[in-house]
Amino acid sequence: MIGNNVKIKEVGKGAGLFCVVYTDKFNQVRRTDPKTRSKALQLKKQIEAHTRNNRIIHLNADRQYTPTLQEYVSGWRDLDGDHPGWLDTQAAIYLKLSTRNSYKQILINHVILDFGNKRLDVITSRMIREMVFKLFDKNLRSQTVKNVKHCLSAVLETASTQDQYLETNPARNIKVQKPKDEKPFRKPQPFTFAERLQFEEVFLNLFPEHHTLVFLGFRTGLRIGEILGLQWQDIDFENKIILIKRSITRGQETTPKSKAGKRKVRMTARLCQMLKTHRKRNLAITINKQWA
Repeated sequence: MIGNNVKIKEVGKGAGLFCVVYTDKFNQVRRTDPKTRSKALQLKKQIEAHTRNNRIIHLNADRQYTPTLQEYVSGWRDLDGDHPGWLDTQAAIYLKLSTRNSYKQILINHVILDFGNKRLDVITSRMIREMVFKLFDKNLRSQTVKNVKHCLSAVLETASTQDQYLETNPARNIKVQKPKDEKPFRKPQPFTFAERLQFEEVFLNLFPEHHTLVFLGFRTGLRIGEILGLQWQDIDFENKIILIKRSITRGQETTPKSKAGKRKVRMTARLCQMLKTHRKRNLAITINKQWA
């Protein structure tokens, strides 16, 4: 707490103007703009009241307040009001829902543990390299470590290029290499043709309402989210083509995982006929419900 360090000082003799000087919990000296004595006294009381709640203050100080990484990510509050964090602004606007959720978990599980209480401007490339080595010591795979580094770099890139809390992004040139003794995570084990037919037969006999979905997945190789995002206008029955342009992730519609994800997928004649039958059946069910 810094309440006992809040002082009022006159700005020049006889000028009748005063500033409030205080030291924050990072031992940074803050100095407000000149004000009348009454306003300076009022401001002093406000600062002292906020510091009782362990808030970090920035009051138009000569030196810009630099938030900690935790504050920058999650947001903070001072006398100027609420400052939304990176997750609720940059990430919410520019990142896909799945990426945003992934970054949020990375920040909670890895980044905040090491850098949460550090001001943005004290985080160095050396600290980030040490974090990378520490993650490898926890036996995390290289791709996971890369994801952690990329997440931290995305946050610091915004802090440097847009908010100008940093001159440069200290994570930008950090390389995460795959250890020479790292083994493949797992070998792909796709269904055999016989297993696929057996799987489809089980759905046809026991879960017929989902058989078309399973058949579609095996015949096209689409992701589950891409199948769930399909709409009838995406299917060109005449040319036997499916247009992939959306996906469903955690119950919300989004675009495919990458730019290459927007693509055209050809259908077999059997799949095309099955989808036509499925559409007619669904249309009949809808009509019956409306007239019931």
